[in-house]
Amino acid sequence: MRVDLEEAKTQENAKLQSALQDIQLQFKETKELLAKEREAAKKAVEVVPIIQEVLVVDPVMLEKLTNENEKLKSEECLRKERQRVSHYLHSSSETKLLEKVQHELLVTYANRLLEKEHSGCRALFRYDKVEDLDVQALL
Repeated sequence: MRVDLEEAKTQENAKLQSALQDIQLQFKETKELLAKEREAAKKAVEVVPIIQEVLVVDPVMLEKLTNENEKLKSEECLRKERQRVSHYLHSSSETKLLEKVQHELLVTYANRLLEKEHSGCRALFRYDKVEDLDVQALL
């Protein structure tokens, strides 16, 4: 009986040793897998993703902004010219000169609008719709 008990203990110890070795092997494999995943995560963070930029151009908005920019430049030029001229001219001649310059500018602008084929201004001039042109100029 004692021999049987010793043999049972030996077999039990062998089973436990085998189970311990299996668990240690699984632990080692899990540890290695975790190290590989960490390394892969570090590499993924270091790699800069390639982002392709796509330029989107809205022609209507571009035209509006171009026109607005041109208008602002003209206003700034007019302001500077008005300031420069105020040093040289008498204030009584300012009104007469201003009317003359405005007339010249409007004629130039009107001619430029007429040269554009699709501006719609040709039809308004043709049918003598000057009031509509005034409204369009205000817009």
